[in-house]
Amino acid sequence: MGYAAQPQHDADAGKPQRHRIRLSRPAAAQRRYWLVVDPETGVDLCKIDPGFDVDLYVSVDLRTMTAIWMGLDSVRVAVGSQRMILTGSRLPLPCRPGWA
Repeated sequence: MGYAAQPQHDADAGKPQRHRIRLSRPAAAQRRYWLVVDPETGVDLCKIDPGFDVDLYVSVDLRTMTAIWMGLDSVRVAVGSQRMILTGSRLPLPCRPGWA
């Protein structure tokens, strides 16, 4: 389904972890954003690389990203039609319609 699942080993396996996601838009090669998802502090959107290892790389055009955000499309459909490419670890994605 577009995920290249990689095993993750963590000494604190039961503890919620921080995840790093890099978003890029194919039409705008220089445009990259990073989401740092921390269970304690929430989500930070960064325009500059925060320097953490990336767990998931997301390549998606602006139209598809907007349609997913508006609920008019879903990650599952976008990945299936190759409008969104996910590479990296399988992460617990937000529990909301369209992210399954």
